[in-house]
Amino acid sequence: MFADPGMVADMQQAALSGAQQASAARLVTAAGPISASDYRVILNGGSGAKALALPLGQNGMTINMAKAGGDAATWSMTAAAGNTIDSALTTALGGAAGSSFAAHHVNGVWYKI
Repeated sequence: MFADPGMVADMQQAALSGAQQASAARLVTAAGPISASDYRVILNGGSGAKALALPLGQNGMTINMAKAGGDAATWSMTAAAGNTIDSALTTALGGAAGSSFAAHHVNGVWYKI
């Protein structure tokens, strides 16, 4: 079927890496950590104060986050040991229900992009 068997391996690898990016969003409803494999996170804590713990970042890691439309929770954020959080990201987390943003990790700091 394929003249070049190496091409099959390349296509399989491309398909597998794409599957990770297309993973379903993780719904976060209570305080707790998100993992390094969470590429997309939906915050829906309802009400009250909730704390989101970011994973230990690796350069280039990006986590897309969105606050659910009816979310009235007050979210705060903590970073893993050795990481810090840029103030713009903290501000974005406090945004209105329905807002979205991304956290991007570079050199030990989580930034809003």
